[in-house]
Amino acid sequence: MNNALKNVAYTDEYKKECMKFQSLFSKENKAANETIILSDDYKIVQTTYRGKVNDCNLHGNSCVLLNSKGKAIHTWNSFDDDAEFHTLIHHQNGGMYLVYRQELYGYTVFDLATNKSFQYYPQCVLDGCEYFIWTDVHYNPLNNLLAVSGCIWAAPWSTLIVNFENPMAEPEFQIDIIECLDGGYKVYNDADFVRWDGVNLILNCYNITKKAKEEVIVTPNVYLNRGVF
Repeated sequence: MNNALKNVAYTDEYKKECMKFQSLFSKENKAANETIILSDDYKIVQTTYRGKVNDCNLHGNSCVLLNSKGKAIHTWNSFDDDAEFHTLIHHQNGGMYLVYRQELYGYTVFDLATNKSFQYYPQCVLDGCEYFIWTDVHYNPLNNLLAVSGCIWAAPWSTLIVNFENPMAEPEFQIDIIECLDGGYKVYNDADFVRWDGVNLILNCYNITKKAKEEVIVTPNVYLNRGVF
């Protein structure tokens, strides 16, 4: 992985940036409450906040993860709730993990067995550059990969292939699937995840030259050898 994608979520620089926006979560900015059912055993109680902080109009959430007994086992603040997601993953290693976003960029993983969390936030965002915005994840236990839906801001919709063998560590690779396809972005504009078919990735892509959507099957020898993001 290149240096621009180095994880800086635990650096002093990132923590200082977060502190600038903590005032969003004040009583006067409280907007609404919502309960999100994840499974029979877990749910999220979410409080939405809207307000102006440092001349920026912000919208975020304060979240509490509850188990089936109603016990709070994890809390976090989300500084931007655009296209947020919360996905439970039953991993090949026998563990269960909650994947979600705390920021518009990056992602967080919570280990339900150890009650520990891991956050990933790339260096490039602190440097003022863009990063792929995650909006959903689709885990494949056959290869420990995530197919991640989303896009770079104002760019075509795509899918990232992300190594998820060790959920609580920085991923070894992130692969832009459009870069793997013949012709790349010169031919394809948007690549929507459809499903995993074994280890093959099924996509619904817009072909610019044909001016139409088409189903594309991407095999491992293609998506694991090209297009590292």
